[in-house]
Amino acid sequence: MLDTSAISVFFSYSHRDEALRDELAKHLKLLELEGVSTFWHDRKITAGDEWENQIEQYLESSQIILLLVSADFMSSDYCNLEMKRAMERHEAGEAKVIPIILRPVSWKTAPFAKLQVLPKDGLAITKWQNQDEAFEQVSEKLRSTIEQLSLTQVVPPKSAPLSLWVHGWRETTFDGTPTVELDWTKYFDPDSPRRIADQKIWDEQLFPDLMRAKQSFPYGSRVQVSGLMPLSMALAIGTRFSDAERYTLQTLQRTAGNNVLWSSDAKKSDETFHIVQEQGQVGENLLFMLAIRDRAVDDLLQLYRQGGFDSMVYAEPVSGVGECAIASSADAVALAIDAMRLINECRRRYQAQRVHLVLYCPMGFALFLGQRLRFVEVVTYELMDLSDRTYQVSVIL
Repeated sequence: MLDTSAISVFFSYSHRDEALRDELAKHLKLLELEGVSTFWHDRKITAGDEWENQIEQYLESSQIILLLVSADFMSSDYCNLEMKRAMERHEAGEAKVIPIILRPVSWKTAPFAKLQVLPKDGLAITKWQNQDEAFEQVSEKLRSTIEQLSLTQVVPPKSAPLSLWVHGWRETTFDGTPTVELDWTKYFDPDSPRRIADQKIWDEQLFPDLMRAKQSFPYGSRVQVSGLMPLSMALAIGTRFSDAERYTLQTLQRTAGNNVLWSSDAKKSDETFHIVQEQGQVGENLLFMLAIRDRAVDDLLQLYRQGGFDSMVYAEPVSGVGECAIASSADAVALAIDAMRLINECRRRYQAQRVHLVLYCPMGFALFLGQRLRFVEVVTYELMDLSDRTYQVSVIL
């Protein structure tokens, strides 16, 4: 895992440029020895690890992404996928992308062309008479960027969590005074058949509310989330306080008959999901359900039969479903991490571009999963009628 006290740096490169990447790494080694930054590339994957999941984890969580540009980099489908995601994170303010021109190639119409490239004037490193001078210039510029980023990284003491109250189904009072309080009850009604906010309300009101609220929670904050809310709302909140930005989310969750404070930074247990039922064929739309509270495969089959989906996957914890299926924060974190693994595997297997996600789980799990939820498009669903078990599209993430 990443050192949480250092700036994390990800190398995106072609394996044909491995020798040049190694030379750059040598010039950056002092930053690592000083504890200023950590560096990661795919050659650090150990035997037995799932390489694609490891790359995705570090690409999504690193604060700086280095694009090591060459003709081989530009022509690689995989490097282009990494570049696309890196630029998305850059535009969202989640990471800083720095292109480094290793070898001559036409790059001035590339997505990163608007960024400041290294070395100076975009002169490829292999074109320098003395390549060590080029690497030295790059390493000094990176040091300056890393040090500036370190100054903006203010993490509050772990003993002093901030609080976010979000009223969804009903307004409720909790202990203490919230840092930020959002009242969305006019958009939601818990009485069956339920009423929920549509996508227009999310885009024009609720997501902007969350982004304004986020300004009160510095990068890396520990935030306690409270409120009676739909599971899709908890999932959406989690996406805006992602683990890539080092937020720790906490929530009081009913666990084995007691209210227990769950925390997203808990050390994960060995809990995992397994697929109970799946069917379908390759196609754009994958319907995926994670059931924890109780068995709900019939709900999913009913939704699947309505059409519009190419494939369907239903998963439960290996240890079983029920009120005690998650016994602690450690279980919730482990299942959120494993849910990402399983969804990614199924998404690739069915070549799906869109995941239709249905949850039947504790709110805390939805929060923790939201923090890690990073797909091209996720369509969430909410249970609308408790008697006939009908679901409706809630919010597209």
